[in-house]
Amino acid sequence: MQGERIKILLDWIEENPEDPFNWYSLALEYRKTDTTRAMAILEKLIEEHPAYVPTYYPLAQLWMDREGWEKALDIAQRGQKQAISQNKEKIAGELGNLGRQIQDEMWD
Repeated sequence: MQGERIKILLDWIEENPEDPFNWYSLALEYRKTDTTRAMAILEKLIEEHPAYVPTYYPLAQLWMDREGWEKALDIAQRGQKQAISQNKEKIAGELGNLGRQIQDEMWD
């Protein structure tokens, strides 16, 4: 089943490689079985499409899973700034909460 979803997403990417949603969806699918590949896709998305706000939260979480606290915090804070600049208050708040959670983990 997952292989089928990945194939569909790869087809979408082939048809429209500049659409960040397609890459984001592929990363979320890989996140279930291949976090290294998922992280690489999300990192590339942030580099090439920094305004695509949904990318920041799952990437920060993946860094948290690896105890990369500084990197996770940086990503959450950058995402929060991006969300604020786009007046996306809900996701800005979620990324702010994630940043505080990361800081709590850093100090434990």
